[in-house]
Amino acid sequence: THRWEEGLGHETAPDLDSSGWIEIGASGEGGFQSFLFDLGKVRLGAPIIEYSKAEGGECVDLLLTEILEEGRLCPLVDTENHCFVALACRAILDKEIDSHEFYHLLAGRYLVVTVRGTRAKMKIRLAFRPVGYPFEVKGRFCCEDPVLNQIWEACAHTQSICAMDAYVDTPWREQAQWWGDARVQSWNSFALSGDARLLRRGIHSIAQQTTPDGLTFGHAPTMAHNCVLPDFSLIWLITLWDYYWQTGSVEPFLTHRDRIDSILEYFRGASDGGEGLVRADSRYWLFLDWTDLPRTGRPALLSLWLVEALEKLGEVAAAA
Repeated sequence: THRWEEGLGHETAPDLDSSGWIEIGASGEGGFQSFLFDLGKVRLGAPIIEYSKAEGGECVDLLLTEILEEGRLCPLVDTENHCFVALACRAILDKEIDSHEFYHLLAGRYLVVTVRGTRAKMKIRLAFRPVGYPFEVKGRFCCEDPVLNQIWEACAHTQSICAMDAYVDTPWREQAQWWGDARVQSWNSFALSGDARLLRRGIHSIAQQTTPDGLTFGHAPTMAHNCVLPDFSLIWLITLWDYYWQTGSVEPFLTHRDRIDSILEYFRGASDGGEGLVRADSRYWLFLDWTDLPRTGRPALLSLWLVEALEKLGEVAAAA
């Protein structure tokens, strides 16, 4: 454990005692003390705080981040960059209560604990209740190269913390079920456990929320009307094939025929009658990839996504 002080670098903080309690000194009104914990790897769960000798009114803030600023023990938080937004929580201590478990699931590699307004010495202890989807891991990988083995373990852990009640693109930031990410994660899950239930639940969730012209949203449930991605609607169609490939079941294809038809009808209207290429719709966010690709006019990759979706739907339709 280390304590960061601006201009002073860092110094080793007092060790935790054998029971995990940290002694907090009196900081006074407007004062605070912060502690940074390295959890070893990104963890997902519900934070729990226990405390003793609180007088009431002290404030405990918990902030979880994925990385630190380079060269110093300071969490990387950039409120202007949504990719670095981190989840946090706060508790105002009550003299008559000695513990609190937060209900919102948080995740991160680094935990910053800030205690504000202590008027006398007190103690605090932290715990973390692990939460996640109960994968029954059956997949294995082992070779003579220890680095490859470590990569496998890191990937397996990453998938486990990105699976809650739904696939999420990150467990430590927005925790959203982005469907382009979810498709990749479903294939990870097939390799780890063969479990297709999160994919099936997500197929249903995405199908329930649509635009007036029949497209699905990029993630669901959502209120973000700027998160309609036509290519993610095509990916949703392809996940009907993914589910069939893994389970042999055509049930989602039969259940969601209305949504399949509404998406295909949109792309009929967005396709050029002569060349058959799909026109980019300026009303929506065309993702395609993070790389710098053409996103106006008739992007070739968008038409290729449509071809892929039609081919996969054809296979499932034949099986049905």
